[in-house]
Amino acid sequence: VCGTVTVRGRGRAGIAISNGETVVRTGRGGCFRLNVDPARHRFVFVVTPSGAVGRVKFYKPVGKIRNDPGAVDFDLIPSQLRGRREFEFAHLSDFHLRHKRDATSAVTTSRTAPSATIIRHAIKQILSKGNPAFAVVTGDLTQFGDIPSLNAFRRIMESATCPMFPMFGAHDGFEGLLSGEPVEERRNRTYESILGPTYYSFDWGGRHFVIYPNE
Repeated sequence: VCGTVTVRGRGRAGIAISNGETVVRTGRGGCFRLNVDPARHRFVFVVTPSGAVGRVKFYKPVGKIRNDPGAVDFDLIPSQLRGRREFEFAHLSDFHLRHKRDATSAVTTSRTAPSATIIRHAIKQILSKGNPAFAVVTGDLTQFGDIPSLNAFRRIMESATCPMFPMFGAHDGFEGLLSGEPVEERRNRTYESILGPTYYSFDWGGRHFVIYPNE
């Protein structure tokens, strides 16, 4: 595939682009070329640099770019917040959210897992105690990894007072294990369909953060 990375419409050189396995950098005019194998790679994503943020999503599913591999473009906008050298961030983990289930769910509901309302309130309280620039949420975001719960957690992240970067955990793949697909295909497919890449990275304030679950 090939495309460009722009900041306010102007091509930016030196920006990293990845398929989750290999990394290339944009050249003159923000242009890049990246080998993508649909059998191995699920996303093409931009490593958002310090001082910029994606105008929309920072990733594109490979399945959606098969028909137009010559136009994988990312448009960024400046962000003073993401360029500050001194900052603090929050680390949250293991919420095990359980949303109200529908009749087609493949797993049994647990009465002990917290609801979206409880988790939204807890996150609001935690983030209000400091001044985090962003939060990293490291796994087991949901109890079963079902679509209603993952969607509920996505809505919580979108309503948070700072950007939230999620990471896959074992519980987030439980329902996928019951799908009947080969294990390497089914484990995180549902998670990725809602929350994006399992593996990705970003820059903030001159530091490089890598989201890499090893389960």
